[in-house]
Formats: sequence, structure tokens, C-alpha cells
Amino acid sequence: MPGWRNGKDAFSCIPDSRDAREATVSYMADASGNLPGNVAWSELRPYISLVVLECTTPDPVVAFDWLINFLQNEAVKGVHQGVDIVAYGAEIHDKSPISLQLSAVEVDQAFTFVTRTIDSVGWIQNDIQFLDTSHLLTLAIRKNRLVGIHAFDSLRHRLQLRLDREPIPPVRRISPTTLENAFLRGEAKHFWLRGTHPRRATRPDSKNIGGLRLQEAINPIEDSTFALGSARAALDEQSVHDGATVLVGTTMHKSSVWVKPSTTFQEYLAVSVQLFGLLEEVLSVDLPPERLFPLFAYETTDITEVRGAFDISVLTPEELISNRERESTVADVAELLRDAIIEIRGDLASSRFKIDVGYEGCIGGTISVRLERIGEVTKLHFGIHGQPSNEPPVSAIRRGLEMAYRDLVSVHYRSGHTYVAGRIWHRQMQIARFPQWRFEDFSGYDIDREKPLVDKGVKAENFETIHERIGKDGDRSLFAWVLDHYSTGWLTCDDGSGEIADFIHISLAGVLSLIHVKGADSASTLRRISVGAYEVVASQASKNTIYTDPIRLKEKLERGSLRRQASWTDGVRVDSRSDLIEYLGYPDLITETQVIVIQPHLVESRYRELRNVADGKPSDDRLRLQLLETLLNSVRTTVVGSGAELYVVASNA
Repeated sequence: MPGWRNGKDAFSCIPDSRDAREATVSYMADASGNLPGNVAWSELRPYISLVVLECTTPDPVVAFDWLINFLQNEAVKGVHQGVDIVAYGAEIHDKSPISLQLSAVEVDQAFTFVTRTIDSVGWIQNDIQFLDTSHLLTLAIRKNRLVGIHAFDSLRHRLQLRLDREPIPPVRRISPTTLENAFLRGEAKHFWLRGTHPRRATRPDSKNIGGLRLQEAINPIEDSTFALGSARAALDEQSVHDGATVLVGTTMHKSSVWVKPSTTFQEYLAVSVQLFGLLEEVLSVDLPPERLFPLFAYETTDITEVRGAFDISVLTPEELISNRERESTVADVAELLRDAIIEIRGDLASSRFKIDVGYEGCIGGTISVRLERIGEVTKLHFGIHGQPSNEPPVSAIRRGLEMAYRDLVSVHYRSGHTYVAGRIWHRQMQIARFPQWRFEDFSGYDIDREKPLVDKGVKAENFETIHERIGKDGDRSLFAWVLDHYSTGWLTCDDGSGEIADFIHISLAGVLSLIHVKGADSASTLRRISVGAYEVVASQASKNTIYTDPIRLKEKLERGSLRRQASWTDGVRVDSRSDLIEYLGYPDLITETQVIVIQPHLVESRYRELRNVADGKPSDDRLRLQLLETLLNSVRTTVVGSGAELYVVASNA
């Protein structure tokens, strides 16, 4: 039984598939509304997965009629041995159950049909003894100017191709930023990323990641050369059904959205209409929506800037984003292109290029490729160049590229652009804000003095003396600040040769902190932004991240080189760090790990001033701040990779 319907008698099929195909044509012209077969609307339970389009004609009914004609005509095409429409949705009239359902959720139109496909099985050759028969559902609904189409893979694929061809159809895709703002506004749970950087062994071509809140996991350095192809988020602020948090996925370049299997047709309609509502909410705003994930590579529509193609890559079937896609027409093309030779020859003056193609080590001919802009779509156009020496494989490769270039092909240009997922991306390095500043009060402390003063004649590197002086005799150093601000829990100083950090702290809540301290270059309130003030301490924080592992940290502390390290429990100095070391012996008690850099050189007021300045010619201080935050983001990459988080403490005045 197909997964999209309930019950055993949900529809009646026409026994002769040839008659069904003829009925497909006659139905649209038959004013009487006679149907070849009926599918009971109430028995449907489709997976909630839609290609969402916007009508562009003044009358959306005209656009919807064009769409259902296209879907019917294309549904019976394909490479299968038998493809026929065998049933339509029961007739809709004012008092029909489906009409009442549509009016209840304010759907204006709905249309559905069932396609029967008969095809040979994939595990045997040249034998029609074994055939698979499947029934596939196509469903279209309209509310105002938005249309949602649920269709099987090959039909969805042909619809995507038609949207890119002239004459321009009366429906169009929703813009990617609109889809982001409508469906990814909650906690991002999964990203499917495509690289826009040149291929190399040290960088992945694609990356799929999952997590609790991926907005926080985007790395401005590592991820800035990746384009967001698909994503899934939990819509916690505005759910799409029954007041529950729902995971919603979207593939932006296909204008598609998916949620979950439906249990009833009423649920399918209700969720689909609420998805439409989320889109309409974004579309109703006059200003264009902003990107929700600006740290990824950004899109451009000006193809005149694009030139110098130098690399082309094609995804394999294993790299497609879902099992459904791996079983689709796109996967068939990926399999076709897997072993093909595709060698690129670019043009430094334009976006045009040629590819020499073939199989089994032999070039069979050349395909010419150009970028073209059709409406709001950027597409690749493939044509055979000259006379191939081996025409069949060249034509097969050209057809494959033409069919699935939006899903499979990436082209890299010397201008810094990449064509990925039907869009032009620029992989310019993002200058991202460092997200973990903490601005604290250092009043009463000498911000340019890292450690306590020592007596004349005592070497500054006499670490035991330093340990003894922390917090005593009017000590106003940053070490004293640490002692005062980490006065609960367990604290030990590790300052000395081969130190892990200046201090290690475990809070009563089980938060482990490795604290690195550096004095400001100047105590003047007019001090400028300085990258150098942070370079040494940032390097120390980065290289010692191996000690974010409690067991490794415990072993290192047990081998301390000093006879007596300064340690405190709840702010009271104790004879040894044994209690802290004992705590580390129970790693399950560690609830969180932090690497903390204390360097009060940066002043909060100056930071806010530089961050709030309008875009324009950057000042020296603004450039320094960008360099500083790039440095800290780089260190944070290392720290986060160890399972900890990096915080940098600066001065609030």
C-alpha cells in the first residue's frame, strides 16, 4: 500500500493504462468533469513536503491551471516502461467533504492525481519477467498567490528545470533569503553545506553538520567559504501545528520545504497553510529580508563580475543530502557522471568556459558552457562545441549536466566566485565579530600590571615569591583581580615554567576554567586598539587547549614543579591544590569547560563606538579591531574544537 493513503479502497484504477493516458488529456477539456478514476481526498496522508511557488500573473487561477496542466503532461513522460495517470481526486463541489476541508483552512484550490509506473527491477538485466509497479501521488494546493506542489522525484525535477527555461512560466520560486527568514528563524538543527573554495585535500568539498543550535557553531574562518544549500530548524517562536515545536527543513535553491509525515489530509492542509502564512509574513515586509546566516559565503547576481573558470566538480551519489534524493533522477545523473572525464578550460576575460569530456581515459569531445541570467535565476547553458570524435558519451554527459547542474555541479572562478546550487557565490573572507567579549570593572586594580610586585633584589621570575604575594600587602595586580572575582569554588595559580594557565578554577557548579592573564599595554583611558596586546596571551590559550581534558589536566597538575603553589578554597588560601586535583578525578562532575583570556587593554566604550560606525572608509582603529577579532576567532576555533568555549575579558571603562 502506498505510504500516502489510508485504507484499502482509497481509489479505483483504470484497468487499461492507455485509456488512462487519453483521459488525462480529455479531463482538462471535458466540462462535465467526468473522471477516469477517483482518489478519496479524506484517505490521503502525504508526507508534508512542498515545492512552494508564487504566482506571477494578475489572476492566480490562470497560473494554477498552467501548473496542473504542466504536472499532468510531464507526469506521463520518463524512461519507465509504463507511466500512466490512473486516478484523480474526487470532484470538488460546494458541498463535498474536500470543499469543506479547503474552506476550513482557507485553501482556494486543490488538485491531485495518481500516477502508476511499471519499471524493470535494478538487479537484473534484459528481462521483463520481473517488473515493479508503484503508485505515486501528485498534489497541488493554492492559497492566495502561493502554490504548494507535492510530487514524486522525477516530476519535481522536471518542474525545477521548467522554472529555469523560457518562456518564463507564470509561477516562480521564493527567494532564498525569504525562505531562510520564514523557516529557519528558530534554533538551527542541521546544515547541508557546499564548498565555494577551490578543491584541495585539506578542505572538504561539502559538509553536513547537526547540533543543538548551529547558529552558535558557525566558524567565521572555517565556514566562510561554504554556501548554505539546505537547512533544518526548530520553529520555537511560532510553531506550524497544534502549538508544538516543529522541525522544518528547506532547500533554498529549489524553493522546497519539508516537515514530517502527515497522519490525515486535514493535518497536511493545516500545516501547509501555516507554512504559507510564515512565507506571507516575510513577503509582506517592504524591505528585503536580511540573511540569517551572514557568516557563510554570500550570493551575487551580477554575472559580469565572474571570470576565469579554473575548476569544476560534480557531487557523487553518496554526497546528496537525503535518501530520497539518492533515489531520484539527480542520483541517476550523479552515477552517470561519476566516472566521466571532465577537464575545464577557462576564459580569463569572461565567465564562459569549455570542458573536455569522455570516458575510460579518452576525451570524446568538448562542451561549451556559459552563464546566463533568466529572470531571477542564474543558470549554466551547455552546448556541444565542434564535432566530437566520440559523440554518444559527449551527448550523454551534456544531457546529464543539463539535467542536474543545479544539484551537482560547482564551478570555481579566479575572480573569487563559485557557481553552486544554481547561484553565484563570493567566497570573500568574512570579517566577523568575536562573539564572546566580557567587559568587566577593573576599578582599584592596575590594569597594566599582570603580577604582584616583588621586593628589590628579587628576580621577577621568582615564581614562588609571586605565588606568595598574590592578594597580599595591597596587591593591585590582575592576579589579585582574578583572586577576588573567582572567590567561590576551587582556585589554584599555575604561573611558572611550563604553566598550563595562570590560574585554574572550578566553580561550585562544576565549571572548569583555564584563565590566562595579560596586563594592558597602557593604563591611559585614551589607549588605542592593539592587536599586539593580545597576541601572546591568545597564543598561550590556544596551545594549552589539550588541558581542557580534566584527566590530562589532573596528571599535569600533580607533576607541578613548584614546592608550594598558591591555592584557595572559597577565597581562603589553603596549603595545597589537592582538593581541586581530587575534583578533577571525577570528570563527570565537570559541567562546562571555559578558556578565559583576561586582557583589559580594550575599552568597552571604544569597542561600541567602532562597531556602531556606519560602513565607509575604515579608520586605523577599526581595521585593528577587525584584525583583533579575526585573531580571537581563530583561537576560538581551536578552543571550541577541544570541547570548550573561549571568553575574552576586557575593561568596561
